[in-house]
Amino acid sequence: MTLQRPNPTPRFAAALATLLPPEEGCRIVDIGSRNGIEKIWTPLGAAASFVGFEADPDEAARLNVESAETEGGSAIRHLPFALSDSDGERLFRIARFGQCSSFYAANPDWIGRFPVTEQDTVREVMLPTRSLDSVCRTEGYDRIDFIKIDVEGAELDILKGAHQTLADRHVLGVKTEFWWDPPVKRDYAASFAEIDIYLRGHGFRFFDIKPHYYPRATIPSGRLTGQFDNPEAKARLGYRHFDYGQAFTGDALYFRDPVAAAIAGDPLDAWPAAKLLRLCALMDLFDYGDAGIEILEHLGDRIAPALADGTSLDALYDLLTPTLDGEILSYAAYREIAIAHRRAYRRTWLGLEDWAPPPTRYGKG
Repeated sequence: MTLQRPNPTPRFAAALATLLPPEEGCRIVDIGSRNGIEKIWTPLGAAASFVGFEADPDEAARLNVESAETEGGSAIRHLPFALSDSDGERLFRIARFGQCSSFYAANPDWIGRFPVTEQDTVREVMLPTRSLDSVCRTEGYDRIDFIKIDVEGAELDILKGAHQTLADRHVLGVKTEFWWDPPVKRDYAASFAEIDIYLRGHGFRFFDIKPHYYPRATIPSGRLTGQFDNPEAKARLGYRHFDYGQAFTGDALYFRDPVAAAIAGDPLDAWPAAKLLRLCALMDLFDYGDAGIEILEHLGDRIAPALADGTSLDALYDLLTPTLDGEILSYAAYREIAIAHRRAYRRTWLGLEDWAPPPTRYGKG
């Protein structure tokens, strides 16, 4: 559920700027940045820089002006490129609701069954396209840590145009929009399954999914509650109908797994301390403190020598430990409570008493 409810207290991410010099902070690529940079990245502060891609050059220019006027805006750059699988030119469909514009037109035989008109094409234009691989070469981006993609159906095209980027530029995580079924869009063949296969083929592991639900036109507002009499009041007060109906879009989250490489005995030259710290920070933002602490357990020997004087590996464990009812506990204290809870669960529901936690290096210097 971390895509729906990210970490409310990402303390490790907030501390990353004190653990790494600015040039080794996280570089986030936001493909489809029309709405600006997502708030989930805010805790990284000075430890993050951003490259946004917006196909509309006027909107990209507006976003750059807006970024320049905000604190830390110098670390945000929006490029006026439409990304695809290659450099060239491609027909782009402007939708009735601008944010639904896409290289792929909605299929009326499918979409017409839902109370949706925002994806209707109102005009078509030819746009020059770039691949992410090409942009990285020309712009000199030798490292990208996280890629977010939201482009209304062209996600797999962009990933295919990022083949070398995914392989050579140390990408640690990907969050991508997806469309479950090809019939949603004309000429669209990139279902969630195809995206999943492609990313796993590049060494990523699936972590989370957030489906978006659409009620059919037969019950156009989904399951009503009767809480409000005025439909417009419901909309103003944040009423959501997207938890009812068929899931045909959503977001999926992937990360790399250096612990699997360590367990398999693979060479770890590709995992210097700074890269591991960046991965822990990204996982912290999405509430995977457990995965971050697992990295410390297996690869702490690679991280500890790179820490500044006065910063211990134990302190990193504590930063990745969730709060308990708002209280900050040490990893040792939280772990003790969690172990007791897990044992009680296994005893009560499974009738088993055989589980023992793995040893920890926490507290051993």
